Amino acid sequence: MKSNKIVVTLILLVPIGLVAGPVLSAGMRSEIALWYLAAAANAIELGQGEADKAIQSALAWDPQIGRLQDYWTVRLRQLKGKSDLTLMEVLKQVPEERKQEVGERLARQFGSKGDLALAADIMRFLLGEKANQNIVYWDIMISKALEEDGGTKAVQVLRDAIAANPENSDLRLDLAQQYSQILSNRDEFDPTLEAYKIWFGEKYNRDTNTLNALAYGRALAHVELDQALIDIDEALSYHPNDADLRDTRGWVRYHLGRYEEALEDAEFAVKAKESPSITNWWQTMANGLLSPANVPENPVNARTANSPSQDAPNTDEAKDTLPLVGSTPGDQPDSPVVMLDPPKVYLTRRNADFTIWSRGVLRYHRAMILEKLGRTDDANADWKWLDEHRLPPDDRLH
Repeated sequence: MKSNKIVVTLILLVPIGLVAGPVLSAGMRSEIALWYLAAAANAIELGQGEADKAIQSALAWDPQIGRLQDYWTVRLRQLKGKSDLTLMEVLKQVPEERKQEVGERLARQFGSKGDLALAADIMRFLLGEKANQNIVYWDIMISKALEEDGGTKAVQVLRDAIAANPENSDLRLDLAQQYSQILSNRDEFDPTLEAYKIWFGEKYNRDTNTLNALAYGRALAHVELDQALIDIDEALSYHPNDADLRDTRGWVRYHLGRYEEALEDAEFAVKAKESPSITNWWQTMANGLLSPANVPENPVNARTANSPSQDAPNTDEAKDTLPLVGSTPGDQPDSPVVMLDPPKVYLTRRNADFTIWSRGVLRYHRAMILEKLGRTDDANADWKWLDEHRLPPDDRLH
């Protein structure tokens, strides 16, 4: 009986082994191919070793290694060190059915690292005319425009994207929403307004949030102020006691030179925001959630905003020091240096508390209006409040 069991076991193991053997072998071959691919990446990065041979060895061990994004990443990195290698030669082996997938992944990867030109070339090569219908491609192109020439060119590229996709409202909304926030953070108010118009569909979408955003955008850009007043008055006809809407109208009136009326709105807005009723609290929260200022930046483009470091000191305040107390040319050179308070590090919208920042905007607006009316002492109370909360006393508050 014992010998028969052994025979039966062997009979069972033979077909299992016939199947498991090739599977195990294929798995090992893929692993070895990945090791060669990693060696090629190191050779390219360090400028040592033979990357070409390592890539060929990887292909020899696993001819299907092109299914992995890492393979194309390594091949594209070869371009920087091989003048005889072209993008076409690298990407011509991407299967037709995978061109969009591979193109989008590689474009995002290289775009996020700042190589926007290569990212755009990858999309154009792999997708051809279809690139014009791809949101990742336009995302890359607008980022590239921001890096090269700023907001005005970026908005033109945004318009090109819309023109190429007249029926794709999602593309328009996504791109305009993302880039209006980036432009606003860069304090480029004219193109921000243009992006707002594209985002909201100015002629068709007339809800409260749209009217407020467009009116405030015009006030920041200091353009089309009469239309801004029409828009914000329409919004206030729906919600006459909304603090944010009253602040917007006050800021529009300020730019129109209607300072007394502007102050009425500003006073109302500050008091309503700082002593809110339950109704105002809910209204403020709703407006905050729907506000363009709360739209997250596209990770691919956050790099292009070129905003100053959040911890960078204000340069004007950095100069506010006294070298010597009561010094004269005849003082001893080693007299003690007495400094005022250290230079103030102002908060940015990104690292400030949302509630404090929004209240600061209202205080800044009111202080500017009070200054125009010659009420300096009253204005100083708002400037002091901003100083105590480490908020910038200028139009960075918006």
